Amino acid sequence: MPERSLAKILIVDDDPATVELIANLFRGQYEILFALTGEKALEIAASTEPDLILLDLMLPGIDGFAVCIQLKADPLTEAIPVLFITGRDDSAAETRALELGAMDYITKPINPLVLQIRVRNQIALKQARDRLARLATTDGLTGIANRRRFDEVLAQEHARHARSRARLGLSRSTSITSRPSTIPTAMCSAMTVSVRSPRC
Repeated sequence: MPERSLAKILIVDDDPATVELIANLFRGQYEILFALTGEKALEIAASTEPDLILLDLMLPGIDGFAVCIQLKADPLTEAIPVLFITGRDDSAAETRALELGAMDYITKPINPLVLQIRVRNQIALKQARDRLARLATTDGLTGIANRRRFDEVLAQEHARHARSRARLGLSRSTSITSRPSTIPTAMCSAMTVSVRSPRC
């Protein structure tokens, strides 16, 4: 059985000491990424697609609210849960963060045990959502991606190429389209396997 990779957490804070403090809480349990600015956070999130983002509100350049807005507007990063960790302890900021799509809002000073539990819960929820998404986008009989998955990947690749100003094109696969007579045989083989060894 292949070894399961660690979930990725992106820590975004302009204070290196805070980044190190939070990273030390999760070292060995998760793969840790970090950014000291909002711009760098957006770049890392788009290129690595972390499982959770721990985001400070007060950042140089664009603030945490702007980062959250951009994350939720991008098909590549919209499903990544965001957990704000900030020194701002006012209900207006908390309300705005949650309205923008953040999953949680934690104020500093950080309670290490509470943060660890909240992170663990958010990672578990993200992994459950990912499993459901895979089931919803894969044909149960053949295990092949369905039209919904095609549409999702197309939207993601369009966003990626729009950012890099690269061209995006589609090509026809010759393995199936050039030999249409093999499709029924392949489907019958898949059905036979499915009947002999049902999935539980």
